Amino acid sequence: FPAVVASTLGSKCDFFTKRLNVLIASENYVTRRQSLRLLARTLQTPANLKPFTAPYVSDVSNLVLCMEALRDSSKSIQGEAFHVVKIFIANPVKPPDISAVLTAN
Repeated sequence: FPAVVASTLGSKCDFFTKRLNVLIASENYVTRRQSLRLLARTLQTPANLKPFTAPYVSDVSNLVLCMEALRDSSKSIQGEAFHVVKIFIANPVKPPDISAVLTAN
């Protein structure tokens, strides 16, 4: 099953990313929290590393969106966003723009 998910994410990475980012930017508490939780679990799944995690953590707009969620008034959303941001931080091959945003903040 993880192989099927990984291959689907690989072929539809941009589609999934755009839709998920819309949900993360939502004003609805439940939508934001569950979307961030789904994203964190998807990024942390080893089978998804190459097809999804690597491209996702290489895009600075994704990092900015998740860092904005860290400023949410809800501690739960902040916690879910932290789990995503720490994946950006742990990435050993950070693009220069990602490194610049992380260093500035």
